[in-house]
Amino acid sequence: MNRHPPISIATGLALALLSSAVLAQAPHGLDFRAYLSIQRGMTEGQVLSIAGPPDVQADQGVAFSNQGSTRDRAAARTALAAKTYTYLATEADPYTTTLAFAGGQLTEIQRDGKTAPVPAARGLDFHTYLSLQRGMTEGEVLGNAGPPDLQADQGVVFSAQGHARSALAVRTYTYLPTTADPQTTTITFAGGRVTDIRRDRKF
Repeated sequence: MNRHPPISIATGLALALLSSAVLAQAPHGLDFRAYLSIQRGMTEGQVLSIAGPPDVQADQGVAFSNQGSTRDRAAARTALAAKTYTYLATEADPYTTTLAFAGGQLTEIQRDGKTAPVPAARGLDFHTYLSLQRGMTEGEVLGNAGPPDLQADQGVVFSAQGHARSALAVRTYTYLPTTADPQTTTITFAGGRVTDIRRDRKF
């Protein structure tokens, strides 16, 4: 189930500093009642008071907002810090919820059904690998595959749309081979969505 309210903030992202924190303890997720209480425009503080700390928090660079007339927009652009909160799926509530903030206010809410069990061991089994698709959000991948063995920030990639250029933060997740599944899986994200999935056998 997705909920995509319109976002008035321009989608141009410029990477200032990219970091994320994946909690070691079991995910506490987000129950349906708390999900229904969350609305676009809320502050981070309001969301935290309703939902509690997220299972995953990631900085996504900055977003630029345009205010004023078209003629004056260049002079009126404001850089807003962008970040995402992700509440992972649990047995009691099998949905992964991703909240996007810009300038400390909630701009997007996405809730996705868990389609595969979170593996307890490191690595990535073949069944879960098949469930991953390009275009998925980081939250969806984490909900299906669990935290990666390795995570690396790869700078930015530029996307051109019309006359506008957007800088999208690039990150990779790597799931290392195990005895049960001797494959290395590398997932590449740009702007928080999967752009490439690679799986190589360990020799």
